[in-house]
Amino acid sequence: MTELEQLKHRLAMVKDDLDIIRKFIRDEQLEKHFERQSETSDECWHNLNNIEIACDLSSEESLNWILFQRLTEEA
Repeated sequence: MTELEQLKHRLAMVKDDLDIIRKFIRDEQLEKHFERQSETSDECWHNLNNIEIACDLSSEESLNWILFQRLTEEA
């Protein structure tokens, strides 16, 4: 497997786990907890959405983002 194929596979595995986490949250009726503010977002759901967006190789949205750690270091 080439490095590019490995990276695509790894992103697919992250997306698969994200789907499982979302299902768990709904099955366990934990949605309200994810509506609360996180360290980086008004709602924690946004963090899960960002993971999904970043794993979507057909989207360029995340290419302009910076790491939260870098953002806090610059502040």
